Amino acid sequence: MIALAMGPVLIALVFACGQLRWCNQLDAGLIALLVAITSAINATVIARRWWWSFVATVLLLPGLLQLAPPVRTAARHELSEVDVESLVERDLAHWLAQRTNGTALVLASPDLTASLCYHGGLRGLGTLDRENKDGLMATVMITRATSPDEALALIQKRGITHIVIPSWANMLNKYATGLSQSTGSFIDVLNRWESLVWLRPVPYHLPRIGGFEGQFVAVFEVVDEQDKADALSGLAEYFVEMGQIEQAAGMLGELNQFPRNLSAMVALAQIESARGDATALAGVYNLVVGELSRGADHALPWDRRVSLAGVLAQGNRLDLAREQTRRCFAEIDEVKLRSLSAGALFRLEAVGRKLGMEIADNRLRALGRSLLPPGARSRF
Repeated sequence: MIALAMGPVLIALVFACGQLRWCNQLDAGLIALLVAITSAINATVIARRWWWSFVATVLLLPGLLQLAPPVRTAARHELSEVDVESLVERDLAHWLAQRTNGTALVLASPDLTASLCYHGGLRGLGTLDRENKDGLMATVMITRATSPDEALALIQKRGITHIVIPSWANMLNKYATGLSQSTGSFIDVLNRWESLVWLRPVPYHLPRIGGFEGQFVAVFEVVDEQDKADALSGLAEYFVEMGQIEQAAGMLGELNQFPRNLSAMVALAQIESARGDATALAGVYNLVVGELSRGADHALPWDRRVSLAGVLAQGNRLDLAREQTRRCFAEIDEVKLRSLSAGALFRLEAVGRKLGMEIADNRLRALGRSLLPPGARSRF
C-alpha cells in the first residue's frame, strides 16, 4: 500500500521541480501517502502516539521557526537587491499602465513581463508559463531578428505596443544568440540607441533609491512611421530629458543634416540649451524664427509642436509661443495627452500658465495633472 502511494508522490515531486503548480498534486499525494502509512502501522497504541507526535513536530517546526526574531533587528528594514528591483518594477508597471490607460502589450524579459502584468494589469508577450510557449518563441524570434524591418513585421503581427529593457535584466540579450554576443540582432540595434522611424523612446525616471542610481529602464513605444528628422529629434530630446547630455550632443551632426527642418531645429535648441552654449542657441533661435515666418510649422506633428512652444517660450518669444500653445490646447485629446513625456507635459502646462491658457476640458485637464510626477503636480 505504501509503495503504491509512493509512486504518484515521486512523479509529482519530479514535475514540481520544474513547475510550481505541481505542488498541489504533490500535497495531495503526500496526504494519500500519510493515510497509507497510518493504515500500515500495526504497532501498539503507544507506538502510534509516538509516531503522530513525531509527524506533528515535523509539520509544526517550520512554522515555529518563523516566530524566532531575526539575528539583527535592523535587518527588517534593509532591502535586498531583489526587493529594490521589485519596487522599481511595480512603479514602472503603474507608470506604464497610467500612460497607456492599461492597453499596452509589452515585449520584455519573462520575469519583468510577469511583474508588469501582475502590478499594472498589462498584457505581455513572453512569459515562462508552459501554456505560453508560442509567445516565448515569438519573443526570441523578435530579439534575434537580423534587420529592423523583420523585427517590425513580427512586432506588428503580435500587436506589441511597447518594448521595455531594464539595465539589470539582460535576458533579451541572451535570447538573441543564446549566451554569446548579440551583435547584428534587433536587440543590439536597441542597445546601440539607433534611431528607428517606427520606434520612439519614452523617458522613464526610476524612483530614487540608494545604491540603485546607476540603473535605468529603456522604454520604446511602437508608433506609426515618422519622418527621419522627427525620429532623430525625438531621440535627442529623450537624451536631454534623461540628463544624458553627452549622448544628446553626439547627435548634433545628424540633426544638422536637416538645416531647413523645423523639428530638427527645435531639438538642436534643446541640446544647446542643455549644454549652456548661448551663442549656438541664439543662432538656432534665429533659424527657428525664420522657418516660422515661412510657415514651416503648418504640417508639424502635434508632439513636435508642443516642443516648439516650449522652445519659443524659453527664448522669450512669447508672441510666437502664444500661437503654438493655442494650437496645442485646441487640438489636444486623451491619446495625445498620454503620449507626452512628463517633461514635455510639464513644459506645456507651464507655458500655458505663463500665457494665461489651459486645457479647456475639465476631464482632460485633470488627467494631465494626474500624469505629472507628484513634485511637478504640486507646482500647479
